[in-house]
Amino acid sequence: MHEEAEWKKCDHCDYKAKTYHVLDTHVGSKHNGVTFICDQCDFSAKWSSHLNKHKRTKHDGVRFKCDLCDNDYSSLADVSNHKRMKHDGVRFDCNQCDVKLSIQYSLQNHINSKHTDK
Repeated sequence: MHEEAEWKKCDHCDYKAKTYHVLDTHVGSKHNGVTFICDQCDFSAKWSSHLNKHKRTKHDGVRFKCDLCDNDYSSLADVSNHKRMKHDGVRFDCNQCDVKLSIQYSLQNHINSKHTDK
């Protein structure tokens, strides 16, 4: 795990990120009003990756099925997370709120960004 000193801190709020790239994305979307607009409908997103995912799933019809049930998802990562949490029972519960995640790093990121003292 990363030590607290390694986390990059936002100058505008209490958000913390592991990398400057993630921090720059946060600042652009949360503080500078950067948005990405779909050229096929009125959808807009704060992150280009969300716009790309929207286009693949809503306009291109790309879906990924779970091989253990009938659920389908917009990415292989989403299928993997679903399988870990729902079929394998892997969960990482936040001890400070009701958030439950299937990836340990995501829980650490959640705790650092939402519950670390200001």
